[in-house]
Amino acid sequence: HVLCVGGRASGSDLAREISAHAASVVLSVSPAPKGGAATALGNVALRGRTLKVDEGGAVHFGDGGPPATPDVMIFCTGYDYDFPFIKEESN
Repeated sequence: HVLCVGGRASGSDLAREISAHAASVVLSVSPAPKGGAATALGNVALRGRTLKVDEGGAVHFGDGGPPATPDVMIFCTGYDYDFPFIKEESN
């Protein structure tokens, strides 16, 4: 069970790749998914912002749903897509 914290390019890419090998993946995003509840895409669950990890290792989210207890947490603070070789005037 894997928690990816960060829903931009690095978080969504890692969650997608890891989902082929992990029992479950939680992708913590901000803002929370519409309706505030967890949303599942295959074995990837979208959850709200990670608020805290308690003493027992449970991770609490800002969407009001139940806490999760992942085996691994990955902080996905990585990268944005950039294609400097494509010029604006190419469009």
